[in-house]
Amino acid sequence: MIAKTPLWLFALVMFACQGASAGPTDDDGEGGGPGEVSGGAGEPGGRGGAGGMVQGAGGGLGSTGGATQTGGSAGAGQGGGAAAAGAGGQPSGGGMGGAAPTNMGGAAGMVGTPDPVVVPVAEQKQVMLELFGKVCRGVVTYDANDNVIALNFSSHQSFCGTQEHPGLSDDDMQKLLKFPSLRRVRFERMNRVTSAGYGVLAKLKNLEAALFAYPDGANKDFMLSVKDNARLKVLELKHLFSISGTSLPSLPAYQDLRVLELDNASAERSVALPFIKKHPALISLQLHRTSLTNADVSEIADTLPNLEGIELKPAGSSMNNGVFEHLGRMKKLKVIQLAGGLSVPAWEAGGKYLEGLTNLRLIVGTVDGGTEAKLKAAIPGFSVAGSGSQTQEQSELRSKDNIYFMRSVLPFFLTDKKEEYKMGTKQSTVGSEDIG
Repeated sequence: MIAKTPLWLFALVMFACQGASAGPTDDDGEGGGPGEVSGGAGEPGGRGGAGGMVQGAGGGLGSTGGATQTGGSAGAGQGGGAAAAGAGGQPSGGGMGGAAPTNMGGAAGMVGTPDPVVVPVAEQKQVMLELFGKVCRGVVTYDANDNVIALNFSSHQSFCGTQEHPGLSDDDMQKLLKFPSLRRVRFERMNRVTSAGYGVLAKLKNLEAALFAYPDGANKDFMLSVKDNARLKVLELKHLFSISGTSLPSLPAYQDLRVLELDNASAERSVALPFIKKHPALISLQLHRTSLTNADVSEIADTLPNLEGIELKPAGSSMNNGVFEHLGRMKKLKVIQLAGGLSVPAWEAGGKYLEGLTNLRLIVGTVDGGTEAKLKAAIPGFSVAGSGSQTQEQSELRSKDNIYFMRSVLPFFLTDKKEEYKMGTKQSTVGSEDIG
C-alpha cells in the first residue's frame, strides 16, 4: 500500500521545480519521465528538457540550448533528505535525487544543433571579387547552385609580371567564412598572411583540399591550420623556403588523405617517412628536396599499395640507381617524376626493374635511351615526357599540382562552372590549375 505524499513535501517539491520562468515551446526537449535519467534534447534554439520527477527529485526546465550551444540546467532548487528533491544540476549536468536510487533526478537536456550558416550566392560573389582584386590570379569553382566550393589565389611573379598587388591579408582570410560550402583552397605567395591568418581554415569543416606554396608571411605553425580538418583528401606543403622547421609531426592521420606533397624541412626523412606511413590510402606522393633514402622508398612501397603517382626530388645524394628496384614493386604506378639529379639509368643498371609496371603511362624526367625503347616495347601506351605524342591522360599526369589525381578524389574538379580572374579582371577562358 502506497502512503499519501504529505502536503508539506508536495509544497517543497513544487518550490524546488520553479527553476525556469519561461514556459515550454515546440522546440524544447521533453522532460524525463518518473525515474528517468535524462531530459529531452533541445532543437536549434530550444531548451534542454526538465529532469525526471520521482518523489520530488529533479528540477525545473533547462536553460536555453541550441542557438547558444549551451546545455540547460537540470534543476533549480535544493531538496531535502532521501525522499525529497535533489540539488539542481549545473549546465550539462543532471540534478541528483536523494539517497534512495529511485530519487535520482534527470540530466540536463542535450545541446541543440546550431543552425547551418547560409550566405546568399550574390554575397559570395561580391566577397570573391573583392578578394580576387587583391591577387594577380584567382580561379573560382562553383557547385550546381552557384555556391563557391573552390578558390585558388596566386600572386606568383609569372602572373603578376611587373605589377604589384598587395595579396591577401589576415583580415581578408577571415572572409573565407563567407563561403560555407568551400571545399578546396590554394594559396601561392600570400606574403602578408601570417600563421594566425591561416588559422581560419580550422573553421572550414567541409575542407577537402588545402594547398600552400611560398607561405612567406608565416612560420611553421601555419600547418596547424588544417590539424582539425578531418575530411582532408589533398595536402600540399610546397616551396617552404622561408619556413624554419616543420609542424608536420603535430598533424594527425587523415583517414581520407589521397594526395600529398611535401617539400623542404617537411620532406626531411625523420618527419616525412612517419607521416607518409600513417596514410596507406595515398594514391599520389610528391617529395621535393627530400632526404629520404633508397631504403625509405622501399618502406613506402610496402606501405602504400595503391600509389599511382610518385615524384622524387632528392636533396643531395640520398638516393641512387638502387631506388628503381623499389619503384618496380609499386605495381599501380601510372606516373614517375624524377628530378634533383635522379634519372632512369641504363637497363642493367636499374631500368629493367620498371618493366613490370604494366600501368605505367609516363615518366617525367631523364630516361636512358635504351631503357626508354625497351619500356615502350614492353608497356603499351607508355611514353616519356617530351618524347613522342601523349594522350590527354599523360598530359594531365605531368601536372605540377596533381590535377589528375585531385580530379579522381575531388569530383567537383570536373565541373565546367569555373571562372578565372587576372588582376581582378575576368578572363574569357579558364587556364590550367597547374601553377608555380
